[in-house]
Amino acid sequence: SVDVVTLDGKRLQESTRRIYIALNKPEGYICTNVDPQGRPLAVDLLGAITKKNRLFSVGRLDLMSSGLIFYTNDGRFARAVAHPSAGVEKEYLVVTRKPVSKELLDEFTAGIRHLGVHYSIVRYRSLGPTRVSIVLQEGKNRELRNMFAARRVQIKSIHRTRIGDIRLGSI
Repeated sequence: SVDVVTLDGKRLQESTRRIYIALNKPEGYICTNVDPQGRPLAVDLLGAITKKNRLFSVGRLDLMSSGLIFYTNDGRFARAVAHPSAGVEKEYLVVTRKPVSKELLDEFTAGIRHLGVHYSIVRYRSLGPTRVSIVLQEGKNRELRNMFAARRVQIKSIHRTRIGDIRLGSI
């Protein structure tokens, strides 16, 4: 049985126009569509397209993180990218205030427990004493910030450079 939805006697069709946007979110913007505190919204950077379409972010980047984030109106796509079971990799450039040792990064790869939550990274590539590229799959809330805080390493910046096969590049 197929449901038919009508309005004033006319059959309504589901909109099939799907929208996919890759945004290079700057620091200082939040990834939500409404903020009672009045902070700047990343979705507002998308301009007029948001007036006609209800777009939402696929996953999140916190207020002080920057980089690649997707906006869409396609719930299936959002679940396929954001749900941990999908195993979609996310890559970040993390800059710290003090040097990060190979031992610490190996510990993160093996997995740590902080405030009752298990965190781990998939892999890393050192880019200098205070710069490291880190790949995650789960993307728990503030995962990188919590991992580094657990070992008393202050983060200067977090910039997401890749989601799956999509790289930020020059966006």
